[in-house]
Amino acid sequence: MKKSRKDEALKGYLFAAPFLLYFALFTAWPLYYCIKLVFFQFNLGGEMPFVGLKYVARMCGDEVFFHAWRNTLAFVLINVPLQVGIALLLAVALNSRIAGKAFFRAAYFFPVIISGAVTTILWLYLLNKDSGIINQILGRLFGMAPIGWLTSESLAIFSLAVHATWKNVGFTVIILLAGLQSIPRSVYEAAELDGVTPWESFWRITLPLLNPTFVMVVMLSTMGAFSLFVEPLVMTNFGGPGDASMSLFLYIYKKFSFWDMNYASVLGLTTALVILAVVVLQKKFLEKEPYF
Repeated sequence: MKKSRKDEALKGYLFAAPFLLYFALFTAWPLYYCIKLVFFQFNLGGEMPFVGLKYVARMCGDEVFFHAWRNTLAFVLINVPLQVGIALLLAVALNSRIAGKAFFRAAYFFPVIISGAVTTILWLYLLNKDSGIINQILGRLFGMAPIGWLTSESLAIFSLAVHATWKNVGFTVIILLAGLQSIPRSVYEAAELDGVTPWESFWRITLPLLNPTFVMVVMLSTMGAFSLFVEPLVMTNFGGPGDASMSLFLYIYKKFSFWDMNYASVLGLTTALVILAVVVLQKKFLEKEPYF
């Protein structure tokens, strides 16, 4: 009997071993080393002297870092409401009795499975000031002068947010659609018998019962928006014009690529902690018990 239990425990450890090894190598060890680099000078293969909070003080006086924060927050504030709002409307429409639902679900999800680098190059052509299709359409329909969607400091972040919304809205639709389909039909049938209108049914039944899924979608979208990286790297040539679209992750990558390991570690840990705090606050304020 005891041998049988030991065999079962051994099988469990063997099944868990690949994940534990992966977690130790690619999560636990890098996190430990990153925390260590906050206080000790990076020296590949050599002794690492203690430097205290030298790089934290450097971060506090780094104007580019705070500029990257403003850019990233502006991106989050545009992208998250736009993406979640459009996805909610599409999910409700796809959950109703309309023709061609399978086609529309595949069409909205298609951009998600395409590489981010490919979609950014595609949008580079669409948003090109001189030969882009969008400027050509606006010029012919409304007589508008060509707009520098990616070359204007005031429009660069907005253009990146529109591209990210188009790229990721399908993923959000799928999650919300799964949440909508988990709501029992009997609840809607009982509401119809009580004379509840479709609009009241949406506000008083759909939204409250969809709240757990909605909160998860907002949290995932927020974390995804804070991770803005590929779009400014490819579409605005490393965060341009100037630093108008420099994002946090791109700035941290820039420091890593120049072997400024200590400073990149401080920036990365600070950013991760702030994002974690934002997501926790979102969960606290958005999550509600369902009511009728």
